Order: sequence, then C-alpha cells, then structure tokens
Amino acid sequence: MGVGLSPTPAGHQLRSPKPARKEQPNMSETEDRALSPEKAAAQAAEFLGVFAGVDFDLGGGKTWRLPNPSYMPRDMKRRYNEHLRFMNKDLQKEEIADPVTGKKREQTIWPLQYNDQLIDEDELLCVALMDDSDDAGVAARTAYLKDGTLPDVYEQFLKAGGVAGQVQVHWRVMSLQMEERVKRDPFRN
Repeated sequence: MGVGLSPTPAGHQLRSPKPARKEQPNMSETEDRALSPEKAAAQAAEFLGVFAGVDFDLGGGKTWRLPNPSYMPRDMKRRYNEHLRFMNKDLQKEEIADPVTGKKREQTIWPLQYNDQLIDEDELLCVALMDDSDDAGVAARTAYLKDGTLPDVYEQFLKAGGVAGQVQVHWRVMSLQMEERVKRDPFRN
C-alpha cells in the first residue's frame, strides 16, 4: 500500500471518480432528439400536467382547438390582442367622480356597451378566436356588431352545443392547473 492510501473498508467498493463533463453532442445527435414545436409544446404540457389545449368536435369530422394561451398561434394571438385593445379602448365610457378623492375619471359602462348596443364579452372573444381572417379580426367583429354575423367556425361550435363562456372556463382551468403545478414544485421559492 502506498503512502497516504487507506484500505477500503470491508464490504465497500471503490467508486470510480466522477466522469468528465460530457461534451456537447454533435450535430447528428441533436437532430435525432429535435422535436417539432408542436411536439415540444405537448411534451411540456404533459410534464407540467396542464392542457396544451382543448379540441372541440364541431361535427362532420371537423374540430377546433382552443389552445392554452401560452401556445396561441401567431394569427390567433393578433386577433386576441386586438380583442383586448377593443375591450379596453373602444367600449362606451362614462365619467364618474372618484368616491375618495372626488376627482373625475373615466370608466367603462357596465353592462358593456358599444354604440348603445349591449355587448357579450364572451361572444366577442369567440368571434376573435374563431375567426380566420388576416386583419386581426376587425372585419369579423365589425360584421358581428353590425348584424350579428358570426365566423363559420363559431357557428359550427354553437351548432355542436358549445357556448361562448366555455372559452374563459377552459382557460381558467388551464391557469388553475399551472398554479397547482407551481405550488407542488419543490424548487419554487
């Protein structure tokens, strides 16, 4: 036995030193593991225990997917953002006096109204999400507000038994799933 070395206690095996840090995989290895964005989103949703989206059967072999808001496709996200802008900026407002300070401020009239017409916020959201136009959903919203015209997908959704409020309910479920997952995370602060 050499100087400074001690015998291994009985019953214990010598452990190999920690392996050297693995080098970065070469290009062909990463190509084999690469996932499409759609598969990666599904994998992440499965790992987190949340819905990546909800698929609605519209009948006649057609479906429509309500995605998790984090997975919203680009065109749908544009329509959704335009919907939020409209709801925030374009609905009728009224001026009120702040009950504490007495200062005048503007607030949206409730129930929601546009040009003295009552607005169903859930239905307007469906018009925005289920439209497939390239104009951020402005034409579909304008037609809906003018004469009640609905996008084809939304009409099919309603005929299949869907209701406008389902969108917000499903998004709330997805949000609660994520909140619960974060609470269970042992590494959260």
